[in-house]
Amino acid sequence: EVVAGRPTATAAGGEGAGGASSGGASSAGSRVANPPSPAVAAEPVSGGAAAVSDEVVAAAERGEEEAVLAWLEGGGRVDATYERGGVSGVTLLMGAALYGHERVVE
Repeated sequence: EVVAGRPTATAAGGEGAGGASSGGASSAGSRVANPPSPAVAAEPVSGGAAAVSDEVVAAAERGEEEAVLAWLEGGGRVDATYERGGVSGVTLLMGAALYGHERVVE
């Protein structure tokens, strides 16, 4: 279900919670061309944390597990943050969880 342009979570295993019918991680690999370079994507922000590029944020929020893992394995920081809707300090974990992408959260 989509409300205001965003998917909403349903009961565990339901379509909005990353269940089999939501497209899941199995289709993500076909959309992954080149993961963004952490050296280019991560920039220092106040507080000493690293920022995340919009491309990596979008991958996490779409549930593209392979793209997020490739970025992390290439040196991206698990504690890197971004700003969303005026809220700063959001992590990839938070973004993936918000949209019900259990595989990315794991």
